[in-house]
Amino acid sequence: MMGLNGVSIANDNTQSPLYSKSPRQLLRDPNTAAVIIQAAVPAGSTVGDSFDVYVRAINATSLEGGKLWTTELRIGPPASFNDRQAHILGKAAGPIFVNPFAQPGVETNGVSQNIGRILDGGYVTMETEIQIYLDNPSHQRVRQMVGAINSAFPARPTDRRQTARGVDDSLIYINIPYDYKERREDFLQLVSHLTIDQSFPEVYAQRYATAL
Repeated sequence: MMGLNGVSIANDNTQSPLYSKSPRQLLRDPNTAAVIIQAAVPAGSTVGDSFDVYVRAINATSLEGGKLWTTELRIGPPASFNDRQAHILGKAAGPIFVNPFAQPGVETNGVSQNIGRILDGGYVTMETEIQIYLDNPSHQRVRQMVGAINSAFPARPTDRRQTARGVDDSLIYINIPYDYKERREDFLQLVSHLTIDQSFPEVYAQRYATAL
């Protein structure tokens, strides 16, 4: 739910135009709009990390001047109150930015007055771990991968846990080291190119030298 035309005060505030209104009355109020919230939370995000949020109005023609009230963010498509709810990954709130070139009642290439964006409007409330799934389950392979990753990225005092943790014969949890918190993509690229079989390092070194 969001407020339009600058009306964005909580419903329990006696100074708000929306004070004491029921949910039905609130939805019918011209200063409020029901919206769909979407966001892409970066893999390996930690609590407090911020990200942009995208907003689309369901029952309003313009979000200009609006502000999103604090809402919970969950994985997957919107669900009704009676459906099973996914875990809460974060929350979002803040003023909506609408493309200044959007025309009233017209949507062109995703540009419309009923579509907006909140810069850094979302923040993570539950840490997300990176998961590696093996197509062919193997305890030995999992041990090899965990060993290779932890050897290349050993845990330091600033890290809360080991970089890689084997869960079963097909699942590995990856914790992004503190030194790579601002360079997640670099870390993932390095992990994806690690040599898993460490039995004959000189053989792999020769292959790399030949390839270069």
